[in-house]
Amino acid sequence: AKALADAGQKEAAGIAMKRVVAIAKRTAESNANLAAAFLTIGNRPQAAEAATAALKADANSVLALLVLAKMKSGKDAMKNIDAVLFLDPNCAEAYRLRAALHDPKDPDQRTKSLSDLTRAIELNPYEPIARLQRAKEYNSGKEFKKSVADWLRLTELEPLSPEFRHGLGYAQFQAGDTQTAHWTLAQARICGGDDRDYALPDPRPCKPPGLHIRYLPGVPELWAAAHSLPV
Repeated sequence: AKALADAGQKEAAGIAMKRVVAIAKRTAESNANLAAAFLTIGNRPQAAEAATAALKADANSVLALLVLAKMKSGKDAMKNIDAVLFLDPNCAEAYRLRAALHDPKDPDQRTKSLSDLTRAIELNPYEPIARLQRAKEYNSGKEFKKSVADWLRLTELEPLSPEFRHGLGYAQFQAGDTQTAHWTLAQARICGGDDRDYALPDPRPCKPPGLHIRYLPGVPELWAAAHSLPV
């Protein structure tokens, strides 16, 4: 049931979970796994019910606490995450979830968020979600050289992802490496991207003023013409 849920086969996962409920002994572990699967397919009421049942049987169920944390926000979610990290200080997912709860507009909170994401990456370096969050946070803070390193690693983890190659190309472009960005975005198109989705805004002043020009990989003539520059 969990494998089907993770694969996005919601209907098949739902049928499998009903069979689990019907034939299996509802232990803390099975309830926690059911809660995670229900949450994955978007059945939040059933997820909450199963997670609560798991915690009644075992108040230290890390998975059940994580499920509840994902369904909450603010201080309520933080309370569950703190409980998880008390029970399992090496839970990468808990650090990743906590990072999203910090206010990125507050410099101190942003530092804590980046610290949590870095810890999550250290604990699970082959899981891309935390690294993706950190790359986007670096982008938001205009720390593009740091962002490039994360996007580059993401393309190594998932070489055929056009999203990751576009992210890398964007960061390279903003960091000033336009030539490398050109080739990276060409690779994004090969991996399934589209010019309309994988174009970059040129940050330099446009002619005439206010005209928004997009830099299309593979079409340098458009960029050069827009700025009256030789190809």
